[in-house]
Amino acid sequence: MGFAAIELVRAVVGALLLLGVPATAVAAQPDWKAIERALGKSGQLQAGDVFRVGMPRTDLSVTVKGVPVKAGFALGSYATFKQVGDHAMVMGDLVLLDAEVPAVMSGLFANGLESPRFTTT
Repeated sequence: MGFAAIELVRAVVGALLLLGVPATAVAAQPDWKAIERALGKSGQLQAGDVFRVGMPRTDLSVTVKGVPVKAGFALGSYATFKQVGDHAMVMGDLVLLDAEVPAVMSGLFANGLESPRFTTT
């Protein structure tokens, strides 16, 4: 599977687990460096204590009407993380090939991610 989409799912879920703390504990400050290590990408802290990690699809070669599309322009996956009490929330967009969707969705569900949403364009 191109882009190792299932590896990305494992990394995102693993990064969420790094943010988790027991329900009886007071939420500690998130370790954003651990998230970066889990994803293998650097991120940026944004307003509202949201941590964003960009993951452009540099493995794809896409051309629209003869014009090459640059990965950072329109093929950008990303994940944003926010600690909410004793839970972690992740939101983002993943640029996937049709063949990658089933494995990614299965990976998200199998690794305990709640309420993943899927839309196509």
